Amino acid sequence: MNSQNHIMPPAASVSLRSAEIVAPDWGADLRSRLLWWSFDAGLAPVHALDQAREMWDFVRGPEAGEAAPPFEAASVLDRLNEGVIGIALGEGGVWRRVDHDGATLHVDYASFQKHPIYGRIREVWSAEGVEMVEIPRFWLRGEHRSGERFWWISPLPCEGFRLHPAFRAPGGASRESIRISKHLASRKAGGEGIALTDGRQPWTNLKIEEARRCCRDLGEGWRLWSIYDLSAVQLLALIDKGAPVGGVIGIFEAEGVAPTGVLPAVWRGIRDLWGNAWQFADGLRINALGGIEIWGLPDPGAEVWIDTGVAYGPGVGDGFPVAFHEESGADFDLSTIFLPSRVVGGAERAATRDHVWGCGGDRGGVALSGGSWISRHDSGLFSLSLSCHAEQANPSIGFRPVFAP
Repeated sequence: MNSQNHIMPPAASVSLRSAEIVAPDWGADLRSRLLWWSFDAGLAPVHALDQAREMWDFVRGPEAGEAAPPFEAASVLDRLNEGVIGIALGEGGVWRRVDHDGATLHVDYASFQKHPIYGRIREVWSAEGVEMVEIPRFWLRGEHRSGERFWWISPLPCEGFRLHPAFRAPGGASRESIRISKHLASRKAGGEGIALTDGRQPWTNLKIEEARRCCRDLGEGWRLWSIYDLSAVQLLALIDKGAPVGGVIGIFEAEGVAPTGVLPAVWRGIRDLWGNAWQFADGLRINALGGIEIWGLPDPGAEVWIDTGVAYGPGVGDGFPVAFHEESGADFDLSTIFLPSRVVGGAERAATRDHVWGCGGDRGGVALSGGSWISRHDSGLFSLSLSCHAEQANPSIGFRPVFAP
């Protein structure tokens, strides 16, 4: 690693005998690099500086004193790569967990508990007394290599990584975490407002705008579960399990939506993720022409809709995903979500065994995730429907609040 931070005086101005060779300032060079990576991750200048300082403290480690020791490029990258982990999708729907180099990685549960991302996923109570699951922020990088598509996550903004959209905040900041309700929303006793607890009938049969309003009524920072929240959970669960989470969740005598928390469709404490009631996934919709519209970057929380100009791949067709959209533009990036670009009729060689339903013809549709009791055998974390019109309410569609301060 060569430093450009020290410029020697002109040779004519000093004698060779008195000239001193200045050792490279490894710390200054590294701090500059970390700051650049923070800019590259999409953070605004003031927030990029804070992030670079945090990374500097991490790289130095707790044992470092006032004077930072020399850094070798390899050791810096090794330390930054400690938390990088990923998943790869190959031909025929074959998934494998990978390390930062793309090599197959086998880890046990105990290793995940020590991971700087997974080790900080925890169940918490909100100020309103709501049971939540807190997901710490992470950065994302994607790549194609040798017929496989890779997704990597990192607890720090390493080179080539972008902050996952679920953690973007207004003004170019990054949220340290998001908190997802453990349960689908239900009505409070008496019918006024939201209850978020187990053993209650999910609140269904309302329009998406009504669901948004119910979430906002919980207070500042609350909103409806979005396609970006969903994609963050999908990616973390993929890497956690090494394959898509979902499938048959049991045999049930009763028909209809089950009480919250009863079914075993759970990941890391978040319950009813699939197979009970569909749930609105805000921030994604298909317009009347079949085009994809999505919350724009860099601030998806502002709920500014972007017409991507990209046609939804499967159109009105349904099936099982074999590939996902990756198109991007100045203010959108479809590679950060799991939106099918192509589907097939059978699940045998599909990327997931979770059924997806296309858009609703010439009337467009909002996004629903997880499937419902009607198609439990085809439901999973990657089940998606884009055929629900914004003005439609259905007794099999519910919703989930998220707290994103």
